[in-house]
Amino acid sequence: MAKKFQLGRPELAEALTEQQVGAERARDHQRLSAVRLAMSGELTLAQIAKAVGKARSTVAEWMRVVRVDGLSALLALHQGRGRAPQTQSQSAKGTAHGAAAWTLATAGRTPSSGSPSATGWRWAWEESATG
Repeated sequence: MAKKFQLGRPELAEALTEQQVGAERARDHQRLSAVRLAMSGELTLAQIAKAVGKARSTVAEWMRVVRVDGLSALLALHQGRGRAPQTQSQSAKGTAHGAAAWTLATAGRTPSSGSPSATGWRWAWEESATG
């Protein structure tokens, strides 16, 4: 049987109630609900995660932040957005300095001479000439 999760910060109970009442963002309510469930000591991390609709690893990270830095630090965490988008200049750097690239090898054919599969067009890996 999975181990019940114990947050171990009973002094946060009053602050938790105040924070939940004043929370305006849905993500803050979600995080504070997870903390409240963890403070009960009756659920596992997986059960808490399922109850708030997040991954177990996310809830575990939230509990680590609460244990170490408190509720205010949990609410201050910014929401992850995945990998940062590359600017056009960043993406061009990879091919401008000798990186290989996929190119369409046309064998002298033009687009008007037919479809790629019918005319023998193929993708080929070639070294950049600007290296």
